[in-house]
Amino acid sequence: MLKRIQLFPKEKKHPRKGEYYYQLHLGEIQKLPRPIPSRKLRRIVHVPSTLYKLLNAREINDLYHTSPLEDRMYRALKRNKIDPERQMYVNLDNQFYCLDFFLACEKADIDIECDGERYHNLPEALTRDRLRNNHLTSYGWHVLRFGSKEINENIEDCLNVIERTIQTLNGLKE
Repeated sequence: MLKRIQLFPKEKKHPRKGEYYYQLHLGEIQKLPRPIPSRKLRRIVHVPSTLYKLLNAREINDLYHTSPLEDRMYRALKRNKIDPERQMYVNLDNQFYCLDFFLACEKADIDIECDGERYHNLPEALTRDRLRNNHLTSYGWHVLRFGSKEINENIEDCLNVIERTIQTLNGLKE
């Protein structure tokens, strides 16, 4: 750990010059034992992950380390042979949304959201989520939202809703 001023000596007047920062020295880049393919062509700039996930990922969606709720939902979907895309960005009228999970179905697409109680129950979050849902729905999306209590206490009911929605939309696209 070094003070900021030691890392950036030319920034003597910076307001955080006395704060401590971590300085990391990285070795050479090492090749993974096997490639980590992506099932869907998309641009990914950054994937928050762990070393364990990096070394064990079979495809790009296995890498994501987001929230415990999303990880739990992802594992449950995979167990039920549903392969979602994680952290998928969509653009509707220059409005970008990051979907927790994306499923492409024959008749329409599905956005699955995992809502933690601490954040998504705030009044401004509820309003933002409602506006987002309405905008996605107006473009034909099906938005499914599950709270932490549902995911943690009754994941099977969540999966039943997801599977029923997939069936209603004539199944997943191949």
